[in-house]
Amino acid sequence: MRARRNLTAAVAAAAVAGAALLPTAGPAAAHQVSRASVESDAGDGIVALQSEVLALVALDVWPAPVPQRLQDVHDEYASYVDGLDRRALVAGVLSADADGARVLERLRAGGGRPSPSEVAALGPLRSEDRTALREGRPLSLLPEDYVRALDELEDLASGAGPAPAGTQEPGAPGPTRTAVPVTATAPATSSATSSATSPGTSSGTSPVTSPTAAPATPASGDRPGTGLPVGVLGPAAALALVAASVVALRRRRRPAGTVLSARHVVGLLDAGRLLGDARDVDAVAQVAVAELTKLLRVEATVLLAADGRGGGRQVLADPRGCLDGAPEPVAGLLARVAATGQASLEVLDDDPCLGDRAVLAVPVLAGGEVVAVLAAVRPAGQPFGLDELRVATELAPLVASALHGAAALETVRTQATRDALTGLPNRRSLDLDLRAEVELHAGRTTAVVMVDVDHFKKFNDREGHAAGDAALQAVARVLAAAVRDQDGAYRYGGEEFCLLVRQVTEAEVRALLDRVLDAVRAVDVPGAAAQPAGHLSVSAGVALVETEDAAVAVLRADEALYRAKELGRDRYALAPPLAGPAAARPPTDPAADPAEPDPSDRHGRV
Repeated sequence: MRARRNLTAAVAAAAVAGAALLPTAGPAAAHQVSRASVESDAGDGIVALQSEVLALVALDVWPAPVPQRLQDVHDEYASYVDGLDRRALVAGVLSADADGARVLERLRAGGGRPSPSEVAALGPLRSEDRTALREGRPLSLLPEDYVRALDELEDLASGAGPAPAGTQEPGAPGPTRTAVPVTATAPATSSATSSATSPGTSSGTSPVTSPTAAPATPASGDRPGTGLPVGVLGPAAALALVAASVVALRRRRRPAGTVLSARHVVGLLDAGRLLGDARDVDAVAQVAVAELTKLLRVEATVLLAADGRGGGRQVLADPRGCLDGAPEPVAGLLARVAATGQASLEVLDDDPCLGDRAVLAVPVLAGGEVVAVLAAVRPAGQPFGLDELRVATELAPLVASALHGAAALETVRTQATRDALTGLPNRRSLDLDLRAEVELHAGRTTAVVMVDVDHFKKFNDREGHAAGDAALQAVARVLAAAVRDQDGAYRYGGEEFCLLVRQVTEAEVRALLDRVLDAVRAVDVPGAAAQPAGHLSVSAGVALVETEDAAVAVLRADEALYRAKELGRDRYALAPPLAGPAAARPPTDPAADPAEPDPSDRHGRV
């Protein structure tokens, strides 16, 4: 703790002491301001050139061997361009080239004196080089120009380069100014403070000498470009300033797109939290496009499934309708990214799906396979850059993880609520749906219909379990096709099924079951002709429900089913109101054995 307080005091005292050594105005101060501006611009130039070199080496535009200096840049940051196709790399070169041209303008405007190599490397690519770049031909610009420009810019960024033109070096003749006392507030015990005060003066006050008295060149040990002598700062403060300078310079030297801004880091953290909260694929898709829209500040984003759901690529989220009217399956750039797994930055020209727009598209990978494509679009005059590609690339794994989790959750949910053999919702789903129907829609009539395959045990024993499974699947298809979208068909267990028919009248239920009985009779499965009726058949019991308990409704429908069985099977029976006994109309021929119904009346009405 004492060491930390001493370091804090030393840095504070050094800052004050350093300020006391500087004039309040004049050529030296102007020189330092101009120098700082040039150093900053040089750092930006390094970023632009390294970004451009990274993509150029990846594009293999220069004959081997590439200068080691440039190869080192590529090798250090190669992971940031892995997976990019040629068009995306070309777009990255052009984006970095534009950044370099802007830096060159600032260097000149700020009094800098760019060398021929800096002008060649930072200046805009010539039109023939742009064409060669797009066509995959060698560039006229030599790699040695980039090497020299990087070395010179690094010298300039570190303060070792030439002074900006039009500024006066410290110590050069200039107007004389009166010394102004500056009060230092650092503790008198600080070594920095002691060295900053001259003999015979109080520890709290240091005189400022005239600029004309300043030495012509920095003293030995001075940090170039700061005007603060290291000897004045003291060891602790000097070490802190040097470390900060190294960190700042290293950050400036990283290529564009390799360092996320604070806003993007916070945005990605928020996106990860929201994606983690999404519980189904649709919710994940909506969150993904909304977060990418915020992160890149674009108007429209798209998430396209690439896993063949529904037999082809499917648009999971497209809130702005970018793909409205697009051909199916989706073609063009999005299809290419889905097929190759390579990200892309392009300005499209008459794309079959996206038209004439600037597009950024990244693959969403899970288990080494492309499961989706995340894309952002905006007007063609606003192309995307490598920094935006980095943001989308960082978001993609979060989306992949959320999609995987949501799909796994849907699988578990499906296994818990659907019958594996028939694909129908199971008894658990029926219990939940029926309870909700009775509780939420009391007063409207709902039909609960229990359905059972006639003589199924005999069929299964005679034909085998495979044939029995086929018969159950055929009956399930008939029931699912018979009900409306608002209704439900469920496998209750074994050879027993249930229908939940909402907001229905007795006449509508009778018409529905007539169709079901006829459709089951027509089912063609092996062994159906050997059944007692000469075909596959079912019996059904119906309970019309308004306000009663769900369990009571199922029990009443089940009792009506047994009544239909007693009357000869291949028919349905209607449960009476709770206050009256059940009644079922017997077969047309009263003499017929109820266990063997008259073939002319397979579904006697009750």
